[in-house]
Amino acid sequence: MNDPSPDLDLSTSADATRGPLSRRTLLAGSAFAVPAIALTTSTPASAASTDWDLTISYVAIDSGTPKEGLPGHNAGDNLFIDATAYNAGQGASPQTQLVFDFDANYVSSVAAYPGWVEISKATTNGRFISTMQYSGGGLAAKASAAGRWYFQLRADAPSGSNVTAIGVSARPTAGDADPSNNNVTKSLYCTQSRTSDLTFTYFALESDNLPITSDGRSQYSAGYRPFIDFSLKNVGDVRTPLTGVQFDFDLNYVIDVAAPSGWTISKSYTNGSRLVTVMDYSAGGLPTGQQAGGRVFYTIRDDAPGGSVKQTVTAVALPTDGDATPANNTTSSTFYTYQAKKYDLAVSSLEPQTANVGTTNGRPTYGPDQSPFVLFAVKNSGNVASPTASIQIDFASATVAGATTPDGWSVRTSYFSGSRIVYVFDWSGGPLKPGQTATGGTIFKIQGDPPFGTNENTVNATALPTDGDASTGDNAKISTFYVYRAGGSGGSAPVNQNFDIQFADVSLPASHGGNTYNGYALFRPNIEGYTEFTIHNGGVGTVTNPTAVLSFPASQVADAYINDTTQWTKVAEWAENGRKGYRFRYSGSVAGGGQRSALCRVRFRIPSTVPGGTAPAKILMTAEPIQGDTFLTNNNAEQTYYTIA
Repeated sequence: MNDPSPDLDLSTSADATRGPLSRRTLLAGSAFAVPAIALTTSTPASAASTDWDLTISYVAIDSGTPKEGLPGHNAGDNLFIDATAYNAGQGASPQTQLVFDFDANYVSSVAAYPGWVEISKATTNGRFISTMQYSGGGLAAKASAAGRWYFQLRADAPSGSNVTAIGVSARPTAGDADPSNNNVTKSLYCTQSRTSDLTFTYFALESDNLPITSDGRSQYSAGYRPFIDFSLKNVGDVRTPLTGVQFDFDLNYVIDVAAPSGWTISKSYTNGSRLVTVMDYSAGGLPTGQQAGGRVFYTIRDDAPGGSVKQTVTAVALPTDGDATPANNTTSSTFYTYQAKKYDLAVSSLEPQTANVGTTNGRPTYGPDQSPFVLFAVKNSGNVASPTASIQIDFASATVAGATTPDGWSVRTSYFSGSRIVYVFDWSGGPLKPGQTATGGTIFKIQGDPPFGTNENTVNATALPTDGDASTGDNAKISTFYVYRAGGSGGSAPVNQNFDIQFADVSLPASHGGNTYNGYALFRPNIEGYTEFTIHNGGVGTVTNPTAVLSFPASQVADAYINDTTQWTKVAEWAENGRKGYRFRYSGSVAGGGQRSALCRVRFRIPSTVPGGTAPAKILMTAEPIQGDTFLTNNNAEQTYYTIA
């Protein structure tokens, strides 16, 4: 049977694509008499004897140093591509051509193989196209024509290690029985050790005949369509593999970004609150020393947030991978947007915690070391969005030690101002739309030693920003609460006598020689240790006979007991789930307003056998009762010690 393999010694390692026929040495264009053969899809029974079907039966690229399964070469290398045209039809083709299609950034010429003539070459849309015609004319049925074409990878090929594709097509296609099998594409890696280096040589925002702010920046009104002029230059040693630019605006203020002439938008997406637009240069890679640029138009949203708001546009020259100095690929500039319509922020609610706490004059009352919360809401009653949504909250620093960041908000700053501690929280939702409300709550910590007696306090809140707000008179709100500390000559105790107990003065010293491990007490078998604590009542009511429950790992405690005081007694013990529990009761009462019980010292003995090595043991502690306790989240504590076998 006829064989379409090339008339070449292809023992050279190469990346090859071949047809289904076996390989022999064959003179280019030779034809053999074809005995009766089985019909295949290439030779349909109904095919006329004059039908011809050119196909590419073999393609191989000089393998060089393979990379990731593809041939690998360096910029400037000379290499070859082997190709075989084969007529799978029943009749002769009118002529025989092979068209080679290269990326013009990597290849700009190819040498004809003997017996073939280059009849045309051109560079179109970034591709170098060379057409080779077989001097032997058309191919007879089942005949083939082969060759080896040498070409050079450009010395100024794009930087980095890039894949470039080579297309090989058999022609003509007009009259071909099956044009779908006329094409084959192969790829190779081209590695360029020299680098490109894109940088911005010009980046300017529209400014003529426009309002200019006090800091010298252009200001654009809502609905206006300004522009940015820019220019990129390749100051590197070789051309870039491609050329692009990425623009990044605040999507709450900018829409409809348009590419300049000669550029196309390849990506447009949002990243958080940013509108990102990527544009590709239609000419592809930028040669050394050349520039590319244009004028980018964009639109300020009609519904942009109110007031005069400073904006930043960021631009990045692409690609940054393989660029000699990626740091100079980025530039930015600022401008202002102006919205004549007004937003109107207000603190619509501000209410400290009222549940399970004492009251004075109908207002909530807290004790030392308690951690109540205050809920708030900021609403925009205007007709456009606010540029941001923030709230400033402040407390008396003599009463409040600090406050937590609300969920959905971030803390911008905190500071002391006179006798007040001030927090500014920013809403993570961005601009607040007309009619929209942002809510939150912060937990604030009452000082352990606030002024004695029952004293009125205020929490003050202000909705921000106020610049550009339609009516700043409703931006602020004040709410009151009381703090009670027993003792002194202050006012009377509040009503609704809820208590709030928690552990205080907790310690677990390294007794009996002072051995420690990782900063914790370390005990050997049969040694006695102790932990001590008091019960602190930060509420406003009195708690009678509070108890402390201590739970130890069963393998690291033999017993726990009290022998230092009669004010605390052990009233119960149990074992379950690998732990031993003990309950200790205080014989007296603990008043509210920050009072403490007598010190409780619980002694515990290490068993004679403990886990191997150095093992941690955690004591879990719970203050009871919980019925009538204001804050259950602070009833627990824990202590750690180590045992060593």
